[in-house]
Amino acid sequence: MDPEKIDNPSFLVEDWLRAVPGLTERLARGINVADIGCGWGASTVTMAAAFPRSRFLGIEPNVVSIQGARRLATARGLHNVYWLPAPVHQLTPRPSHDLICAFNCIHDLVDPRAAVRTIHSALADDGVYIWSTRTEGAVRELAKHAGFSRVEKLPVDDAFNLLFALGK
Repeated sequence: MDPEKIDNPSFLVEDWLRAVPGLTERLARGINVADIGCGWGASTVTMAAAFPRSRFLGIEPNVVSIQGARRLATARGLHNVYWLPAPVHQLTPRPSHDLICAFNCIHDLVDPRAAVRTIHSALADDGVYIWSTRTEGAVRELAKHAGFSRVEKLPVDDAFNLLFALGK
């Protein structure tokens, strides 16, 4: 797939991020964001273009996808996006990310429990973890196991995904 031809998922900014009270304002001021399982970078690039004061790290173990994501960011002239061609467990276990996103990818990982624990460790104390998936039960179980104290199902109208905001 040619990354330049990926549709701009505007719903991500207009619907999903706005569903978390105060989040778009924080993004507009400038925060640190990690996008887990970013694939070809469409979600990361969309957020980075909408919030130029924030810094975005796209994480994806597939090197070919990361190469495509880099081309997409370059084509859009973005300088606030960085890429890590690695699995989620290589995310620094320092609570330095104000927002971590995982859009419909955690269930595909070899060890979802370890991934959610890693995300918890990397999330700032007042940070938000946005998780989209198709099933609610797994979110609540994995979140509890990882130590998240808050799991909120967000009121987003999407036929294919449920959206959750988690906090420490």
